[in-house]
Amino acid sequence: MIKMYGIASCGSVKKAMQYFKEKAIAFEFIDFKKEPISDQLLEEWLKQKTLEELVNKKGTTFRTLNPDEKAAMQDLQKAKKLILQKNNLIKRPVLMKNKKIVFIGFDIETYSSIF
Repeated sequence: MIKMYGIASCGSVKKAMQYFKEKAIAFEFIDFKKEPISDQLLEEWLKQKTLEELVNKKGTTFRTLNPDEKAAMQDLQKAKKLILQKNNLIKRPVLMKNKKIVFIGFDIETYSSIF
């Protein structure tokens, strides 16, 4: 089963959920707002993806970081602390199957080829 991590109000998450429902693909949704990601899960993700691939630099949360926080995003350890404080920095949705990231974000063509 696919695990979908994100925020229920996120447009990309809504599109992904709709896609999965239309295609009758079973998934479990984990909402960052209700269940923040753990340090262990973030470590797993960073073993599979780079910080650049994982962080949503186009999102409101990133754009509203103060200069010191933006500078901290250049240092992996400081970036991890900030991501754990502000899960909204993560691109959404993060799709996982068998503890492996399948895809980050929403793209109908990619979804069609994966699922």
